[in-house]
Amino acid sequence: MGWTNPRSWAVGEVVTAAIQNTHIRDLFRYLKGLDGAPTIESGLIIDNTDGDEYLKLPLLSTAEAATALADEGKVAFDEQTHDQKWHNGSAVISAKDAASLYIASQAAGDQLVASSASAWKRVAKGTANYYWRMKADASEPEWGQGIFKSKVIYGSRSAASGSGSLAVTGAGFAPNAAIVIAAYAEGAYACSSMGFVDSSADEYCVYNNESSGTTGVGVEGSILNVSIGDAYGFRAVVATLDADGLTLTWTRYSSGANPCAYSILFLG
Repeated sequence: MGWTNPRSWAVGEVVTAAIQNTHIRDLFRYLKGLDGAPTIESGLIIDNTDGDEYLKLPLLSTAEAATALADEGKVAFDEQTHDQKWHNGSAVISAKDAASLYIASQAAGDQLVASSASAWKRVAKGTANYYWRMKADASEPEWGQGIFKSKVIYGSRSAASGSGSLAVTGAGFAPNAAIVIAAYAEGAYACSSMGFVDSSADEYCVYNNESSGTTGVGVEGSILNVSIGDAYGFRAVVATLDADGLTLTWTRYSSGANPCAYSILFLG
C-alpha cells in the first residue's frame, strides 16, 4: 500500500470507516513502514522490511552536497562522485576520497600511511627481502633494500702534510659509525692499528706498534695510532661524523719521512 494524499474535509461531511481507513489508518501504517518503504518527498527512503532493510539518501549534486553539509552530523550522497559525505564538526569527510580511510586498489601486503593529519595513502608492498624503513628526510616510511649502508674509502697521509684536520669524504651518506685500519712503516719496522667510532662519537683503537720489541694494547679516545718508538708515527681522533664521511684531527709525531696508509669502512 502506497501513499495517498490526505483528504481535505468538507463542512458537514459524513466521516465513514472507509474514509478514515484510507486517510488515517493506512497513512499511519505507511509512515511506520508497515505497508511498504516510506519515501519522503525529498527522495529519502526508509525501508524496514524484514530481511532487506535499507536507508536511501536523496541524490544531490556535488554543489548541493557542499551546501547541505554545513553542520556536524549532516549526511548526504553525492550522485556525481557516487560518494557518501558527512560533516564531522570541522570539515566535510568523504567515504572514498583521499581524505578518508578508503584506499582504492589495495592489495595484500600493502601499507596504509598517513599523508597528513586527515589523509591516508596506500604504499604498495615491497619487493622480496626489502625492509620497511624511514626515508632519509624523515618525512614518511618507505620500502628499501636494507636498513644498513656501507662504503670503503682508502687513502694515505704523507709525512709532509704534518698535523691538522683531515676530511675523508665519498661515503655517499651520513655514517653512523666507522672502522679504520691503518699501517705505517719506517726503516726496518712496521706497525698497524684498527679503530672504531660509534654514533655517539665514542672511539677506541687496538694496535701493534713496534718499539724495541714492545707492543701496545689499545687507546681510548683515538681511532688510529701507529708509531715506531717515541718519535715516528701518526695518531688520529674523530672530530665529527659528517654528511658524506668524517673529519679526523690528525697528529704527526716529530720525525719520520714515510706516509700512513689507511682504509675506512663507513657504516650507516
